[in-house]
Amino acid sequence: MTKIEWQEFLATQKQLCKQGLIHLKHRPFISIITTIIISLLLTLAASLPAAFYLLQHNADNWAKNSKITLYLTEGTMEADARQLLTLLRQRSDVAKAAYISPTQGLKELARHLSSTDILDGLPSNPLPAVIEVMPVATLSVPTAYMQLVDYLKTLPHTEKVQFDMDGFKHEYSLLRVGGWPLYGACAVLCLIVLFIIINAVEMFFLQENRQAPEDFAYYSFVYAGVLMGISGVFIAYLITYNLLTIII
Repeated sequence: MTKIEWQEFLATQKQLCKQGLIHLKHRPFISIITTIIISLLLTLAASLPAAFYLLQHNADNWAKNSKITLYLTEGTMEADARQLLTLLRQRSDVAKAAYISPTQGLKELARHLSSTDILDGLPSNPLPAVIEVMPVATLSVPTAYMQLVDYLKTLPHTEKVQFDMDGFKHEYSLLRVGGWPLYGACAVLCLIVLFIIINAVEMFFLQENRQAPEDFAYYSFVYAGVLMGISGVFIAYLITYNLLTIII
């Protein structure tokens, strides 16, 4: 394509674009409604992957911050508890473990209470010794957590093992579905948007009583559809960006 031909091509496209704007101005109601529908559908299409990402991010944070509480039997010597602590820290599925003595637990409880009168009236410390176990983040399936919990239950001086397995199974079940259904839904929504734009172009064209799509003026209606699509994308971007800013 020569320079002159390229300039003529750009001039023609510019003229068609202007004519497309004129078509939109002549049909303001249909143009605005179509653009709003497009923007809402694209906002929904963009929100689905974003929601899955936030869910995955929340699950990762939950896994990193989850802990298993190991309550020791009453009268367990601190030396025995320290041996258990050393044993747990040597496991590959344990990120870290911390020992909390009954005295430390009582001090922590007093720090969270507005009044310590109840604690002052206790004849003795009722709190047991506790070992908090933080699993490694790579334990991403419930069975791996259950294996660790079952092992902790077999340790000596263990009275109770507490872990929110139901919450973890809920998070895992949602992530196990994966993002493919959401991406499929996004693809369907985008196809619906494309159908709406094509339908709007055809409706504009028929309202002008044109004879056939081969008419050169038909491309001005195509530009009108493209302009509505671009406007919808821009509005959807603003809505999605502001929603994510508020949520995150």
